[in-house]
Amino acid sequence: MIVAICTCGRSVRAPAVAVQRTERAAMMTEIEFTGFKKKRAPTAIAGIEMLKKGCTATKYSRSGKPRLATFRLSSDESTLSWDAGRYSLAGPVKMYKGERRNVKITEILELLIGMDSKVFALYKDIVGEAAVENAHISLSLVLLGNLPSTPTMEGDESSRAPVESRETLDISFDNEENFGLWVAALRALMYETEPMFFSAYAFPASPINFSALESLRSKAPTDASRFELFRDFILYMETYKIWQYIAVVWGINVVGWGILCGLLIFGWTGIEPYAPDEWGQNYTIDGKVLTYGVDYTDYRFSALDYFNAVLQVLTGLFTYVTLLTLPWRLSNGHHLWLSSRSHEVGCDFYGRKSEGMWWNISVEARKKIVAYALLNSLFTLLNQLCHIIWHSYKSSNDPLEGLLPTILTFIAGLVCGIRSGYLQTKSENEVKKAYPGRFPPTKLDYEVDKLKKRWVRWKVRQEVARDIGFIRSHRQSSDLGASEVAASEDEGGGFRGASTASTTSSLASGNDNQGTLQGRVHTRVEVHPECVQVEQQQQTSSERIDLGPSPKKDSSRASKVAHAIRVLPGRISVTGGRRVNGPRV
Repeated sequence: MIVAICTCGRSVRAPAVAVQRTERAAMMTEIEFTGFKKKRAPTAIAGIEMLKKGCTATKYSRSGKPRLATFRLSSDESTLSWDAGRYSLAGPVKMYKGERRNVKITEILELLIGMDSKVFALYKDIVGEAAVENAHISLSLVLLGNLPSTPTMEGDESSRAPVESRETLDISFDNEENFGLWVAALRALMYETEPMFFSAYAFPASPINFSALESLRSKAPTDASRFELFRDFILYMETYKIWQYIAVVWGINVVGWGILCGLLIFGWTGIEPYAPDEWGQNYTIDGKVLTYGVDYTDYRFSALDYFNAVLQVLTGLFTYVTLLTLPWRLSNGHHLWLSSRSHEVGCDFYGRKSEGMWWNISVEARKKIVAYALLNSLFTLLNQLCHIIWHSYKSSNDPLEGLLPTILTFIAGLVCGIRSGYLQTKSENEVKKAYPGRFPPTKLDYEVDKLKKRWVRWKVRQEVARDIGFIRSHRQSSDLGASEVAASEDEGGGFRGASTASTTSSLASGNDNQGTLQGRVHTRVEVHPECVQVEQQQQTSSERIDLGPSPKKDSSRASKVAHAIRVLPGRISVTGGRRVNGPRV
């Protein structure tokens, strides 16, 4: 577990246990060591061995055409390649044009079972839905090409690299055994190259910026000082995976103690706010205690006592995070303001060129981020000091003595931390827009894009439902005479023949931005035994209703709105869209 040894101004680094699979994996995967090495299931091991030897399966082209292909996993388990040249005449031509015939494991975002991708939809259109027999033993690998394409700074070109244009890799199998081995192997490989969410993106589980790992892995230069070697040793120790597990425990504690704090604030715990003794005084942690006999002491804690204890625990948890991230923040502060080495854009702590995201943020932006982060650490430590000095609610309840400094340091630290995180997120997005080929979208962008799509679909459904509801609420009615209805009745109480009526309707959309529909509608009503079917023809229309995107196909505009006319006892009602529940005539 000892990674660096500081001796005589030189650094000796032990090789990382995890294989450095790709340049992108260097920023995404965490460093593994023997104590926490992931274990593979026997099925996954068998599937990986099968892929290394080669496995033939049916691969679907982007146009939905199936072709046999031989898939192989590279020896370092980083790349899945296929060879379809021997089965297709276009294979050599595609290889000559430079089209990729492989995907990296780190480029796989998700594994979907079944035929639900766009490519499989094209295949179903070609052969027909009834001809599909192997849907249960098919899978789709969602690749980086499916990520949202972020515009560049100019906004006139795509940020997606040509090599990442493929969105999915769609495969079918002949038997369930190979399908199961494939799924087990790919899930194991994806799990090993996928960092935990806390360690990859979220504060505080990553005590250092994850994009700086590549620089920390490299050997220190010969002119490195002992201070720099000690700094590297501390930062490298913080990359151990043990901090990820501690971060999970930390997060659970913050949530649990935070909920208890809220319950105590609103008085939902059932604990008495005060616990008076026989003299009317309140029992506190540091107050008067009533003793019965010699060996028995009755401690009665009130809600304020428990609230004070919860605040002490939460303050300690926040202080732990501050101490854990302090080496990284101090190292960047020294590098930006005190070090003689270059801190220009693209240079690491030693002034060497690096492709890490953090080093490619502008110097001014990094200075602001680090300054706010250091202020956050300072105010958090001061807040912990205030809680130590005024440790009980009695001593900290005086606004001038304890309450004011405690509250002010907490608010100041919170504001500085939020400001630092906002500036870092904004700066990283600017770097991604400026250099889309070097910094492609991440898995977090993929998840955020999925949430945005769900939100848009939900809003579209709400808008369509609101517009249709407005149309129904403003439906126009025309009475049918009693003689017309009676004339169509037969002896058994049913209907025969047909009755015809016409009406002129004027409908207005509930949304001012959606336009209006005004025109004459000729309606012909045919009366049947079960219900009345209505055929309508729109003769003239000045404008059409625009209901926005369709909730299923997510299109930009709806082409038309269907109207149904339903006959209730004694009247004709013009409604929109769906059937209106009610008694039939």
